[in-house]
Amino acid sequence: VMNTDTDDSGISLKASICLTRGKVYEALENQERAVRWYKAALTADMKCFEALECLVNKRMLSYDEQRDLLNSFDKSDTDYKWLKSMYKLKLLQHEEKSSDVDALAVSLSDDFSFTDNLEILTAQANQ
Repeated sequence: VMNTDTDDSGISLKASICLTRGKVYEALENQERAVRWYKAALTADMKCFEALECLVNKRMLSYDEQRDLLNSFDKSDTDYKWLKSMYKLKLLQHEEKSSDVDALAVSLSDDFSFTDNLEILTAQANQ
């Protein structure tokens, strides 16, 4: 029996559709709608890392929007605590407080054994 709620990567189809819409609006240079759809992809499925990468790497979020997104991760009902921490690390590396990044990196290393993770090393190097 095939599960039609997720694609091959385990991401929900709803999140995949939202991500695609975000990419389309970004290609059309409509950043406001692209941001809305990327956020919708993360809301639909927190494992949709590509949506977060689009928001962060292309600097589509203001400081306040990043804070709101971080707060939404805290409220989300998921067993992926390590994923929440990785997302926070990704968002925090563009802020000035390196102590938050360092503390989160130590936590990920200690609690989840992510000692040589490229995302953690990159965040620490960017400080």
